[in-house]
Amino acid sequence: VTDPSSGEYQIPLIITPPSVTVEQLKKEHDNAPCPTQLSTYTTKYSNSDEGRCYNIKKSAEAINGTVLYPGEEFSFLNEVGPAGKEQGYKESTVYTSSGVDKGYGGGICQVSTTAYLAAIYGYLPITERHNHSYTVGYVPLGFDAAVSWGGTDLRFKNNRPNPVKIVASADSGTITVSIFGS
Repeated sequence: VTDPSSGEYQIPLIITPPSVTVEQLKKEHDNAPCPTQLSTYTTKYSNSDEGRCYNIKKSAEAINGTVLYPGEEFSFLNEVGPAGKEQGYKESTVYTSSGVDKGYGGGICQVSTTAYLAAIYGYLPITERHNHSYTVGYVPLGFDAAVSWGGTDLRFKNNRPNPVKIVASADSGTITVSIFGS
């Protein structure tokens, strides 16, 4: 009972259970209707050191299964996150402003590059992409996509009327990124 003269009010608490559970949303996400391969691209990393191979596999796993609904934008860095020691990445060769050096996360740019080319061949508009300051040997000149936490990112949009799904794998010295949709 509320007494207006006291300045205190009692508001009844009504708990409304959600109409959709987290489990249902996850199932819907994982089973998004993306039956057709729209594009695929593969690069090789067989001559890489152990740290680079590990980082490539870890970042490919991070983007694998990403679903973009119509109008949504993919951000490589949002999916992968920082590629530092704290996140479990290993040291390998990286490009820096002062040249080639050792750093954590070396190799993730090859995954972003492979995803970039899959997006191009899937006719998805690229909204952000930067090349490396040095050439890379795993794609033709000018077709790389450098990423750096807090700096350069790879971004593209789903401009299709239906969802698209990114499928990425890295094993036995090759990275493959495919785009599925309908």
